[in-house]
This record gives sequence, C-alpha cells and structure tokens, in this order.
Amino acid sequence: MWDNNTCLAFIGPTTTSIDAASSTCHCLGGNLISLDTDDNFDHFHQYLDTRMSGYNRVAIGLRAESIIGPWVWHDGTPLEDMSPFCPNEPNGDQSNNLGQRCAVLEFPHMCMDDRNCPDSIIHIYFACEYF
Repeated sequence: MWDNNTCLAFIGPTTTSIDAASSTCHCLGGNLISLDTDDNFDHFHQYLDTRMSGYNRVAIGLRAESIIGPWVWHDGTPLEDMSPFCPNEPNGDQSNNLGQRCAVLEFPHMCMDDRNCPDSIIHIYFACEYF
C-alpha cells in the first residue's frame, strides 16, 4: 500500500522512454506517479531514500500540454509551483522538433528535469500508482 488506498509499482532500472513507462503503468491499471502535493512529494522522497543511492532518474506523471506549457499531472491537475524543477529547467529543448514535454525526477536532488517523451533514457526508474 502506497498512500490512501493506492498501490505503487516501482520498476527499474531499465532503458525505456517516458511514453513506454506510461504505457506500462496503464497496462498495470494505473498511471505514472503524481507528486501533486507537498505531502506526496515528501512521502515519495522518503520512499526513494530507502531504495536508492547515488544519482538516478525516475519518470513521473507530469507533462506539458505544449512546448511552452502548461505542465499538468496525468489527471489534468495543473502544476501550481515550478520550484520543484532543477535550476534552468524546464528549458523546453526543441533540438528534435518535439520539445521536452515530459518530466523526470532527479534523485537525490529531488528536482525535476524536462525530457522528450518518446526518447529512450538509459538506467531510469519509474513509479506506477494504481488502486
């Protein structure tokens, strides 16, 4: 049990895209994790502290509607505070004409970085939450 009758599947490390990670979560009956409140963010930080060491990335359920935003969680809840992003992020790099419209959480810094949704990322984890 993760929180409020929600279960968590923590998968990785693997090489996958955020789009593929999201599809895997859908197949499990859930979604990439939403860290839409300070409590959820802090709770997930504590969870990661017990399972990880060193630098890692975790795919989360945050996407930008377009290259310039807005950033929303998988259920449509808008990201209210941009402070969880790493310094100089989101930068919306458009070098591949797609723009960086998905987010990963960088551990142990606990800040978010924007990434291209369909691009594979080496050695990434992802967290699916489901009921």
